Amino acid sequence: MSKENKKVTTMNCPKCGSNETFLNKKSGKLVCKHCKYEYEPVKYEDKVKDLKKLKGTEVSSGAGFIDKKSIELVTLNCPNCGAVSVTSNSEGYTKCHWCHSILTIDENGSSKAPDQILPFKTSKEDALKAMNSFIDGVSKKYNKSFRDNLVPDNVIGVYLPYMLADINDHFVMAGSGEEEYKKVGNNVEVKVYNIEREFDLTIDDIAVEASENISNDFKNRTNYVIRSVAPYDTNDSVKFNGNYLDGFAIEKRDMNIKDTYKDVNSRVTRVAKYAIRDSISQYKQSVRWTKEKITKHGTQWSTAYVPVWLYTYSVPKDKSGKVYYLAVNGRTGRVNGELPLLKESKLKTILICQVISLISALVLAAMISPIEIEVGTYNPVSYIITFIVLYILISIFSTAIGLANEGKESEKNNCYDLDNNYSVSNMIEKDECIRTYVKKVYDSSNNN
Repeated sequence: MSKENKKVTTMNCPKCGSNETFLNKKSGKLVCKHCKYEYEPVKYEDKVKDLKKLKGTEVSSGAGFIDKKSIELVTLNCPNCGAVSVTSNSEGYTKCHWCHSILTIDENGSSKAPDQILPFKTSKEDALKAMNSFIDGVSKKYNKSFRDNLVPDNVIGVYLPYMLADINDHFVMAGSGEEEYKKVGNNVEVKVYNIEREFDLTIDDIAVEASENISNDFKNRTNYVIRSVAPYDTNDSVKFNGNYLDGFAIEKRDMNIKDTYKDVNSRVTRVAKYAIRDSISQYKQSVRWTKEKITKHGTQWSTAYVPVWLYTYSVPKDKSGKVYYLAVNGRTGRVNGELPLLKESKLKTILICQVISLISALVLAAMISPIEIEVGTYNPVSYIITFIVLYILISIFSTAIGLANEGKESEKNNCYDLDNNYSVSNMIEKDECIRTYVKKVYDSSNNN
């Protein structure tokens, strides 16, 4: 069954009206195939630009609700040539098969097409170079066919859907912190404070994945790889134009605003703690926050397509079915991924971890023994037991971490959301000293 009466818009050349345009990847501009006119894309602008004035909830047309259970056929009349096209209402756009116009579907002010798009800036050739350099920098002992298959045909440009949230929140955070006051001999006087910070926080474009295929794929670590090449320069995004999609794969949005609440809120809190770090710099011990009260003044939602170059690889005859990914940010050229290492490389990692664990356990056990001697509780059996327990714990932990990070670069960008544009205002600081205590500093030179 098909529905009609959809509002359909096209994206034509502003000079001659031709519906055939293409992307000049070097300049980032659109070029008309008919008159060769090259024009700047229309920059995307949020409805509320001053985030301090953001009140309530603003939802753009592209961030509207998607009913994944209700999929119907819709009939579209092309405004350019009048031809009739039939497509699914799960699509936000389609191409007229007669005149090749890109048709964007608008249903009751809500579109399945994104509001904005970041066109590819990094070429496939540069992405390949970045991937090869990444492989050389991570390890030399990987499955040979992994690199043999790293050819242009196997590197795909993909537009991924993201939900963008602009935030205007009021925070009240309370906790405790310690400040080392003065040192007397081997003792240090420490002051314990109750700390409270109250402030307003605005954040521009908290970006979260809007595809369940990416957001929830922890088995194959797609989520890790995609996030590790962020951030994306969403402030330079342009109004969505289907002509940018030509020649690239597309991941459709299948997540609604409510599906991203948890992810967005955790990142907002993370940015908040980072934003006020200078106000608690006097506490050498990390501040332990015990209360976080957030009052939301306003949130603005929109959607965007961001560009990524992807290379995927599965090891032949590998029963686990694990897929390895390399990803390159299509705007900045940032690269990350995971390599299928050979077994001997993993054995080497395990051996190194065991040696580190052995040395660490010996050192820690030796540091504990003088304390036991001082209080008269030292026992050789106790020392051996302590050493064995420490060795087992450190060994398990270090091996797990070593293998988890084998074949990939560390997630240097695990704080990528801290690159967002944020602003703190109306800060109120309250610090109250509640007690002091004396901490003994152990000096090993006195135990000879």
